[in-house]
Amino acid sequence: MEQQGDASGRSGHEAAEGLEGLEGLDRGRVLRDLPVFCAVAEAGQVTLAAAELGQPQSMVSRTLGRLEATLGVRLFERRGRGMELTEAGRHLLPYAQAGLQQLDAGLREVQGQQVIGRDTLRVAVQSLLGLRVVPPLIARFRASYPEVDFELVQGSRRRGLTLLEEGRIDMALLSSPPRMPRTTTIEMAAEPLVALVPAGHPLQRSAPVGVEELADEELIMLSADFDVHGLVHAMFASAGRTPRIGMTTEDYYTVRGLVSARLGVSIMPPMPTVSDGVRELRIDSPMARRTIGAVVHEDAGRPALAAFVRMLAASDGPAEVGAR
Repeated sequence: MEQQGDASGRSGHEAAEGLEGLEGLDRGRVLRDLPVFCAVAEAGQVTLAAAELGQPQSMVSRTLGRLEATLGVRLFERRGRGMELTEAGRHLLPYAQAGLQQLDAGLREVQGQQVIGRDTLRVAVQSLLGLRVVPPLIARFRASYPEVDFELVQGSRRRGLTLLEEGRIDMALLSSPPRMPRTTTIEMAAEPLVALVPAGHPLQRSAPVGVEELADEELIMLSADFDVHGLVHAMFASAGRTPRIGMTTEDYYTVRGLVSARLGVSIMPPMPTVSDGVRELRIDSPMARRTIGAVVHEDAGRPALAAFVRMLAASDGPAEVGAR
């Protein structure tokens, strides 16, 4: 079978080989034109690519022609209103995309390292996260940016969001992070919710407990200022039940103390390192979990804050804590 050639009469295989053997190439010109090449390749049309780049169509077409002339190969064939990559274009595209991504990452890193100096980040921390989630995050960040200080404000989820809306903090680290105007939301990890029962309680076992079983118990809960309150109501509603809440409080350790005193059971995030006579049981419900994340103020352009946000976005998040 005859191998199809490009418009210059060269076969696709010869064109691809041409890219590998070019000498005296004006790399500066190529680097300047690669973003346009990638945009057209990804959009499949000059019109769409031009709109994305914010350039006139004629300028995009001239840039493609200049790049093809510099490389000595044809990169696109016009198919109706679309643009189809030649074999040479298909060879070049993944390298061009990877190269531009690496360049962007390197420039961001260099920029951040050069301009981040002394600064203080004001962060609201939802109460329980201050023990397990926040310390390793700050330690990792301070290892790279020791001149950045932190001012931590702890309290309920509602309080953190209020402080963020009022512009009194830079970021809130909390559970069930919402989408809010003029903010960026980052989801970092998932965390289970567990049933807390006193040692020797009839529900204590290795197998998960059902929502129907918990519905027969009197619950001790955090107040409505904490997201766990709403999550428990949603979990029970999904099973067609309503929780019997006998007591509410503002403190996680008070909940555990009341459970230990056999005044009821609870549903909370796990704290397996605490020895207080309370047992943590898995719950047989897909809704027995919550998301841990961050909501960042729109002023994330500050170098220190932007660097911290990049670290959070690149993080695998804290390991999920299992119930015992």
